[in-house]
Order: sequence, then C-alpha cells, then structure tokens
Amino acid sequence: MKKNNLTKIATQTEINNALIGFLQPEETRKLWLYAFSRLFYIFKIKYDKDKGIFSFTIEDMIQETNIAFLYSERRNWNKTRFPDFRDQYYSAFDSVISNTVKKYLEKANNHSPILDTDAYVAPDDHAFEEQKELLMIELRKMGATDEEILLFEPYYIDKMKRYDIAVLMGLSVKEITNIQKKLKRKLFVVANFYR
Repeated sequence: MKKNNLTKIATQTEINNALIGFLQPEETRKLWLYAFSRLFYIFKIKYDKDKGIFSFTIEDMIQETNIAFLYSERRNWNKTRFPDFRDQYYSAFDSVISNTVKKYLEKANNHSPILDTDAYVAPDDHAFEEQKELLMIELRKMGATDEEILLFEPYYIDKMKRYDIAVLMGLSVKEITNIQKKLKRKLFVVANFYR
C-alpha cells in the first residue's frame, strides 16, 4: 500500500476550523511563553520583548505559523502523525522558531559594525526581567520551591557552578544537584507542556 493511502491529510476547511478553535487568548499566551523558553533554553537567546530578534517578534513567529496553515501548499495537517491539531501546530511553530534563529545568527555573523540602533544590541534588562517573572509564575504554579526559584538565575542565567551556588545558598553540592534536577524537569514541562 502506498504511503499516501496510509496518511490522512486534513482538508483546508478542517485546518481552518482547527486553527480558529486553537488560537484562543490562553493558548496564545502559552505559545508566547513556549517561544520565550525555547529561545532561552535551547538557543541561549535572551529575547527582547521590544526589539525581538532583528525586529522579528514572537508575535511575528506566531503569525507566520498561522499564515503557513492558511495556504495548503505551505503547511498541511498530517492527521495520521498528529491526531491533535495542537501537536501539528507546535511542530510547525518549532520550525518557525528554528528558522528565525538561523536567520538571526546569519545576520549577526554578517552584521558589522554593530550600532546602537541594531537589534543585535543586548536586550533591555527590564523587558527580560518581566519575561523572567512570567516564567517564575508558571514555575510556581507547577509547585516550584523557593530553593528552585532561587537557583534559576545563578545556575541558568549567570552559569555559576554548583559548588559556588552551594556556598552562596549554604547547602551541599548534592542538595543543589537535587534541586537543579527538579527545576530542570519543571523547565522541560514549561517548554513542552505549555505548547
């Protein structure tokens, strides 16, 4: 039997209806958090809410993903592989994020000199702090402890070694390792469940 006889591809009407049902305010908020987390944890990019990545914002990435589904020659919904449209959408969204980062890195490597007006300038600390606070709220909703919240910035942002954090927090390296493992699981959930 041929592959196309085994694979069920949604009609454009099914895609349109699924897209309308999917793009509710709460899901859009989750998409934003997912992209923010993915940019930071996978690509090590501090996203700037005001400047985006070379002026390409998370909202632009969401819109690009939406538009791709509105044209049958760009994105299909493979209902065999992704029975739930949400999973198909996130697969497409991941591609858009990755392609955006690739373009960003190409521009960053070819962009010289860097001017104050360029989007490559380090993100505004205030905007990053707001975004980090959103992430902390999500972690707290998932039951993150005070120790996990306190560990986040020195370990993931400042890249401190566990020994130094242990000294700073008055804990053993083993305790810091255990806290870090629990926090890592929650961050993984944020990056995957909130999608």
